[in-house]
Amino acid sequence: MLIQHILTEEIFSKVFDSEFHRDNNVARELYKLEATFFTGGLKKSTLKGLEAYYAAIRAAAAQIGNHHEKQTFLKVTYGNFYNFEIIGEASHNIEQHYPAFAAEHPELPLAIAYQMCNAVAHGYFKVDLEIVWKTIHADLPGLHAQVQEIQQALPSENDNVAGVPNCSVAGDSMKPT
Repeated sequence: MLIQHILTEEIFSKVFDSEFHRDNNVARELYKLEATFFTGGLKKSTLKGLEAYYAAIRAAAAQIGNHHEKQTFLKVTYGNFYNFEIIGEASHNIEQHYPAFAAEHPELPLAIAYQMCNAVAHGYFKVDLEIVWKTIHADLPGLHAQVQEIQQALPSENDNVAGVPNCSVAGDSMKPT
């Protein structure tokens, strides 16, 4: 939670004019922890490494006019970051629970997605945000197209999926029947 606070404090301060993100009970306690553990060279090098990320956030935030747009902006910003966790965990579940499907689709970067998920979720200050940014803009659109193509080729509801009995496709997800 401390890492999330450190990474997002600048975002909140640029998007919202109020001080709520600083003056609530949780934030006050996190600032105390930050003052104890996130100091000196670690703080300086980490924040320097994040400057390009924050510059993009500040530039985008400057274009936001109303509260609804601010909320949407935060959802998209956080959504991109946390989607790595969702994609990674889903990829790992596919490898674990549907190995035949994973073997039939080696073009899907399932292991890489799971590794990136772990790096983003647990790498803390070691996450290279430039790689994350490039992945969002260069790799995810291609992955999305691959998944859509595979999804369209999946059998109908009454057929088995990749050797998994009693598995049907419903909407955007695979559900055991």
